[in-house]
Amino acid sequence: DALPLRPRQFPGAICAAGRRQQWQQALWLLSCFEQRHGSARGVADAVPHQAAIDACARAWRWDYALVLLTHMESRALAVDRIARTAVMGACEKASTWGCTLDLLSSFSRRSLQPDW
Repeated sequence: DALPLRPRQFPGAICAAGRRQQWQQALWLLSCFEQRHGSARGVADAVPHQAAIDACARAWRWDYALVLLTHMESRALAVDRIARTAVMGACEKASTWGCTLDLLSSFSRRSLQPDW
């Protein structure tokens, strides 16, 4: 195997890529995680996805962050308010107000408060 990472090491590697503004590398690492561990569901599977959302949000890639959020919801993965707030922040920075308002509305439907 070309990438010698254990499942619990993926989130750290994805976060490190995000801190370096390397959102494409973060998405590649997430793809590697899903190829190896795609059948897992729940909180443990959500952590690398949330790290990738944060990496995309840091790079102002609201579009990819939103796709990841939607992907998590479609797979019934645990999505926390921090991930939603990261996507909303990326949308706000990019002045995509419709996206920001939709996400804010989703908070109220789920009885969540934004993490800001």
